[in-house]
Parts: sequence; structure tokens; C-alpha cells
Amino acid sequence: MSSLLAVIPARAGSKRLAGKNLLPLAGKPLIAWTIDAARNSRLVTRTVVSTEDERIAECARQHGAEIPVMRPASMARDDSSGMDPILHMIEWLDRHEHYRPDTVIVLQPTSPLRTAEDIDAAMRAMNAAGASSVVSVAPVGAPGSWLRTVGADQRLRPVTAEGDELYVLNGAIYAARTDIILSARQMDDGAPAAYVMPRERSVDIDAREDFDLAASLLMGHR
Repeated sequence: MSSLLAVIPARAGSKRLAGKNLLPLAGKPLIAWTIDAARNSRLVTRTVVSTEDERIAECARQHGAEIPVMRPASMARDDSSGMDPILHMIEWLDRHEHYRPDTVIVLQPTSPLRTAEDIDAAMRAMNAAGASSVVSVAPVGAPGSWLRTVGADQRLRPVTAEGDELYVLNGAIYAARTDIILSARQMDDGAPAAYVMPRERSVDIDAREDFDLAASLLMGHR
């Protein structure tokens, strides 16, 4: 049976919404929604959290995630690479536990509406496509002919040809074969499969208005 490691990166710092990973959202801490999704997945075989913060670590343990090693503070700054904590966790587990999963899935705690079913469907999409990686996307919600970019001269320019169906990375799911991650030092090989999530489950919490929207959607599902 193949092994799938879920890594949840959760640092304490946040510029726009202080302490967001521990903020109570519809009855439980924000990070707990992602931990629960990973643990309820049929395919995830192990769930770990990468953090430099003891409060986040304790909350993660209470909700059933592992903290095999604390993240170095040097990897938890505003300007730190998002890949460094993932590589740190994978390589630490390999070196200290002789544990190397077949696949790693990165689940940002800022996507609380992503479900266990989304995780499993994304992995099935990767396998069905014969791909080495997969990312989640959401429909842009407008035809390509409506989209424009603004140049330095403040003139509008078209982005795509009319009729194109457009998608945006929603930040909820990134997964790749472990050997790809370790060789490429990134979460895909340049040609990932796409898993399409509906826009209503694609809220990515960066600011208070995102948090309030997620809370409203979650409460509405009850």
C-alpha cells in the first residue's frame, strides 16, 4: 500500500490577520479544520504539522496531528521560502525515522473549507492523469474574453483569447511524489494534474474579510 504524508505548514506570524492559525472558526481553531480533513481522508496515512510555535504545536497535538520536529525559526520569517519547511520535514523524517512516504500532500491551514473528500479526489485525479503531482484550482468565474491586465501606461490589454475556460490556483492542495519533491525542490514537476474545486470551497484566508466569509460558509453548512 502506498503511503501519503500530509504536511500542514503553520507558522505563528501573520501580517494581515494576527495569530490566524489559532483563531476560533465556527467552533474550533482554524488549523483544526485542515487537521480534521487530513485525518478523515481515506488515503492520507500520516498527518504532521510544521511549526515553530509551541501554542500551535500543542493545538495540533490536541486535534490528532503529529509534531515530529519543530520548525527552525529561520524558516518562519515573513520572507522565508514556502518550500523550506516542507523539505525540512521530509528530510528530517527520512534521516531520523528512516521514513520516506511515496507521496507528500501539502495542506495550508488557510483553506478550511477543503474536505477529506477533496483530498482523496485530488489524489485520484493525479493517478488518473498518470501525473507525478497535482494542484487544486477553482474556476475564475468569468469568461476569458472579460479578463484584462493594466499596463504601465494604464491601458487595458486582453489576457486570453475569447472562449478560454480559466482557473486559478486556490492554495488548498499541493501534492507530489516524494522523489520529485526532493529532486526538483518544489511541489511539482512542471506538468501537474489539476483538481477543480468549487469556488465556495476555495476560500483562502489572508485577511479578516476572508475569515468572516469562511465562517459564514461553514456555519451555513450546518
